[in-house]
Amino acid sequence: MDESSEQWSLPDDAKNILLERFKALKEKVILEVFTKKKQENPFDSLTVMFEQELGMLSDKIEVHLNTIGDKKSKEYQVTRSPTVLLQPQQYTLRYTGAPFGEEGRSFIEAIILVSRRESNLTTVSKKSTQSSSPLIHRPSGLAVNHLKDSPR
Repeated sequence: MDESSEQWSLPDDAKNILLERFKALKEKVILEVFTKKKQENPFDSLTVMFEQELGMLSDKIEVHLNTIGDKKSKEYQVTRSPTVLLQPQQYTLRYTGAPFGEEGRSFIEAIILVSRRESNLTTVSKKSTQSSSPLIHRPSGLAVNHLKDSPR
């Protein structure tokens, strides 16, 4: 991380906390970020900047920027802006809205869990999510669709 050549919006204390938390990352996590073509909504531009900074903090976070209406947004049925998909090739984890405030903590924890390829769900919870509706909406903006642990 070369801070001298980069313009950061994250305060130093937040960067340091994230650097410490990201020591728990094991595998690469792909973040697919979707926004409108013209980022007139401040949440769009802030989300893009935040996700890019996360990618600069760890080589295990790879950020792909996409536009609502492009091929990938249609493939993943993304219509809201901003939306961030976490490791969409493996999981159906969708964060709609800007991951800031208390929601930011859940978002960072989700990145870490995806990197570890773990859900931390109990056996009962896993069975419950598999037998309920295919999409579970969480008040934090995170939607989970049958999250399963990957084989180790």
